Amino acid sequence: MEANQTSQDRPARYPTSLLAELTSRFGIELDDANAKKLLNGQKTDLQMLPDGTIRKFYLTHSLDQGIHINQIEPRKELTLSSDYLGHSFTEEDKNRLQKYGEMGRRVDLNDAITNQPFKGYIGVDADTKTLTVLREDRFRFPEHIKGVQLSEQQKESLRDGKLTPIHGMTGADGQSFDALVQVSAAKRSLIFRRLPQPAQQEQQKADANPQVTPVAEVVTKPNKATGQKTGERKQPKNTNEKPAEKTTKRKLPKAKNTTSPKKTPKLKA
Repeated sequence: MEANQTSQDRPARYPTSLLAELTSRFGIELDDANAKKLLNGQKTDLQMLPDGTIRKFYLTHSLDQGIHINQIEPRKELTLSSDYLGHSFTEEDKNRLQKYGEMGRRVDLNDAITNQPFKGYIGVDADTKTLTVLREDRFRFPEHIKGVQLSEQQKESLRDGKLTPIHGMTGADGQSFDALVQVSAAKRSLIFRRLPQPAQQEQQKADANPQVTPVAEVVTKPNKATGQKTGERKQPKNTNEKPAEKTTKRKLPKAKNTTSPKKTPKLKA
């Protein structure tokens, strides 16, 4: 599965002074990539603290509390309740989150701090085994993907969070490929599930149904002259051929001898 860098490259939402506060409170310094994520309102990668614990950090903002630094501790496994941010999970929602890490549809949600409604996508953070949300209004959907101009139907399908088939895209190696494309809440980008090319499909069919070549059987028979056994290669039966019809030989009647044998005259002494 591939990820396409289509997340917004916008100016930072939060002031850089928060980086110094993070260092002062938790004793860590973020690299440039993680500092950019944090200031853009995204989660950082896993960070090791001086005490050896591992955390992810992200920022939230509210009118009452202002800007707050939050941390997430990784879990051993994903646990799902009946609802999340005002959305009630169906069994299909839970199955998709457990199996694919993406719920696969856009839903109505409520902000955990402001309680304001918004539309977004729910996914699973693979590092922490926790749910994560991507707001629709904070994701920039492209007009074309890897050289393919999107149709209105494809654009709407992507906005709905569905797996959208797109054909004839050009990869980094210059080769054309087809894929199912979907917005990922966890990666904050579009992800690609490549579809096999026709030649690959034929090969996959051949691999799934291999043709077994029968091996000739060696039969030992005794040699009448020497009494020793000799090997004779017996050709395998072709299971596709119909058995030959048996022919019955008719016994012909013996010809009768109608001529009587001539008598040899006896010679007189």
